[in-house]
Amino acid sequence: MDDLKKRLIIKAGCIEMCEAIAWGSDSAIMREAAARITKLEDARIAELEAHITLRDHFAGQALEGLIATWDGFKSEQDLAEGAFKMADAMLTERRGKANE
Repeated sequence: MDDLKKRLIIKAGCIEMCEAIAWGSDSAIMREAAARITKLEDARIAELEAHITLRDHFAGQALEGLIATWDGFKSEQDLAEGAFKMADAMLTERRGKANE
């Protein structure tokens, strides 16, 4: 999506600078499309963030580390399971520290 937005904005700029197509109406449409794409992306991110738990967040962080050291011999399912096991361990540790 970012690539599409960038291309729309660049094309709109070229039209504004280089061509006189319908007094810039084509470039305005492209800028409006890019703005709408951005708005939709922002709304989708906000929606996802509203449903992500702390466990999901920790698992995502753990998954980054697992993927960075992935040797290709484990399946994607094994990676996902390992990430959530690490997340559960982090939550357990966090609860233990909160009780001290």
